[in-house]
Amino acid sequence: MLVLFQPRGDINLSATESNIYVGAYTDIDITRAEIHSSSFFGLISTIRNHTVGDRIATGTQALANLNNSLVSGANTMLVGAQLSAGHDLNLNVGGDLIVVAAISSQREWFFERKVGRCSPPPSPRNSSSKPPPT
Repeated sequence: MLVLFQPRGDINLSATESNIYVGAYTDIDITRAEIHSSSFFGLISTIRNHTVGDRIATGTQALANLNNSLVSGANTMLVGAQLSAGHDLNLNVGGDLIVVAAISSQREWFFERKVGRCSPPPSPRNSSSKPPPT
């Protein structure tokens, strides 16, 4: 994360002939737990999986105690950026100004599998002992 902090004065970001891109980065954290349990002396078992995926977006901060000024001669894109000023906040953009949020998210996955003893299917039985007619 880029943090520009000026406790006593101004912050000036400028690119008079080109683009300014103030971006964000994303941390990805995946946690997985697997639980095994069994019953009937191990004849029936259960496996449970629980997975959590976190995406944490962190943007750039430009914090000025007095004035904050951003000057761009072309396009400017602010992704997850925080611009703050104690007095004046000035944006002077020669092209397009694009402001995009940096979004954090969380997903969870659950999976359960039950396993039992496998045995072959029972064999078919005839009700009579006589061979079938031909």
